[in-house]
Amino acid sequence: MNRSFGRYGLAWGLAAVVGMLFGGDGTWDLEAAQKQAAAENKTLVIEIFNTVCPNCVHFQRSLDKQDATVMKTLANVVLVQIDETQPRGKQLAKRYGSLAVPTFIVLNQDLEPVSRFEGFSPDFSQDMARALLKTKTVPERVAAYHENPDPQTAYELGRILRAQDDYTGALAMFDDIGASGDESVTDLQQQILLTMIDHEMDRPGTYPSAFLDTYAQAVYHERCESKWRVTGMMYYYGEETGRPRLYNKYFRDFVAHAKDDYGIDVRTHPRYYKLRYRIALEIDGDVDEAARLMPTSFPEDWREHYGYVLHYAYWLGDHYVLLEDARELAHRALAMAPNPRQRSTVHYVLAQIEYLLGDTEMAVRLMEEALAATPDFYPLHDEYACYRDMQDAERPL
Repeated sequence: MNRSFGRYGLAWGLAAVVGMLFGGDGTWDLEAAQKQAAAENKTLVIEIFNTVCPNCVHFQRSLDKQDATVMKTLANVVLVQIDETQPRGKQLAKRYGSLAVPTFIVLNQDLEPVSRFEGFSPDFSQDMARALLKTKTVPERVAAYHENPDPQTAYELGRILRAQDDYTGALAMFDDIGASGDESVTDLQQQILLTMIDHEMDRPGTYPSAFLDTYAQAVYHERCESKWRVTGMMYYYGEETGRPRLYNKYFRDFVAHAKDDYGIDVRTHPRYYKLRYRIALEIDGDVDEAARLMPTSFPEDWREHYGYVLHYAYWLGDHYVLLEDARELAHRALAMAPNPRQRSTVHYVLAQIEYLLGDTEMAVRLMEEALAATPDFYPLHDEYACYRDMQDAERPL
């Protein structure tokens, strides 16, 4: 058995729990501690300390007195204590990136750090438990969390599960702490929900629609004090699920809520100027006013950007308003298009506008231009066939 020493020359019989392990040259023998941890099925933890640190001294005294709480916390730990003022200690402190004392670092079987925390406080047991938990597999960590839940662990596991594409599991973790009003948690819930909607659109049946509906409404109504933060989400949700009425309902709620509960008139408040065209369109039903206001949702230099110019042209055509302006914008976008595929997209938009302006022959020619640039884009073939049919129907018998 390895001999165990206190920092100040006091011997204490805790070798099975805490080992200050020395090699023949007087340096810390991490390899021996590694073997001991493996043989006893325990976790290897190093503590980087110095003898003038008050918290380090406090921790050492707890060890010397065999404090029940500390001993229970370290029951499945082999602890190697490293004095950062000694030459070898300086090397190990640098290796493991210690910036403060005491620092407790959990190592894996390859002596690589898994987790760490700093300081010795009344929360030591919880800090150590969270650090040790990170040595387990994610399912083991989730099971352990349910036995002893705490917000910090829920947040960490939520992010891990999200990274593993376990969105339902991640939401369950964030649900546990969502009621705290933490905006970062609510933002994560919204982002996960949007991802789930994306997947549902790509692969229908991935998630039950009732679940998505219920969760979207819960996030909207219960998790956000300010409805502004989810307006975009609900718009996306309504549009992507083919239910614009759903978006319209939430958008109307947002406008009413802002005025009734916060005294904010979204129509005039400078913060919400980008939404005014939506109010005109979806609440007032004034398409002409919406068309006039829509560019205010873009940056001031929107005319210099291909995407904004084309989007505005398409929007005008899609709403059958200001078609001459839409034609002019589409030709501007055509001159700005950086590659053939994007020129093909502009030709498609122009074809729609020309058809609405009554020039079906021009619409057909523009569709032919679009197809020449992207013959592999098969939806264009169907559109082209429709325009040809309409052209034939307009010809005199």
